Amino acid sequence: MGDQRTGEAGSKRVGRKPVGNTSMTSTERNRRRLERLAATAAAANHGNELLLALHRDLMAANQHEWAGRLAAAMRSTAIKSAAEYTRRHAGSFAQDSAEQMGPEASRRHREHIEALAGNLDALSSETMVRDVEYVEIEAITGQLQHAGFFVEPTLVSAMARAFTDPPLSSNLKNYLMTTGYTGAEDDAFDVAIRDVR
Repeated sequence: MGDQRTGEAGSKRVGRKPVGNTSMTSTERNRRRLERLAATAAAANHGNELLLALHRDLMAANQHEWAGRLAAAMRSTAIKSAAEYTRRHAGSFAQDSAEQMGPEASRRHREHIEALAGNLDALSSETMVRDVEYVEIEAITGQLQHAGFFVEPTLVSAMARAFTDPPLSSNLKNYLMTTGYTGAEDDAFDVAIRDVR
């Protein structure tokens, strides 16, 4: 018994290798692809929850430097995910049907969207060395929307959460101020906080 994908003359049939004794339909392949994507998303969400718990534990153990590094890494990862999505789907942008783009204009537009993905990549890297503000991300996503490209909403939510979740706020001192911690040694920030209070 030979390969089930060959016909009587030995020529191969188009399609994927059969599962069991039957070929998969495109609907079955799409369903399996969606199941894999859902499993990957569930694993990523679980990983993020574990990292948030680790961040809280580091803060509780007064390991603020390491907690800050972890928060920066989580922000960087969220931005990088949006950048990669944008790059992979740069050719899928909305157009005004009255003014369809020609092939050259479409190529330039796709390259513009890919350049904006590069800007997100740059912010992802910068997050590890400086306090990137969420308004910087909003500026880029706004440019993407103006270009007719919309980042997957779950990725936008992940970026927003990484910047607005209280323990992951971009400015660690602001978080410490709101929780009442001013540090063991006074610095100019601690003096200013006492003046405000």
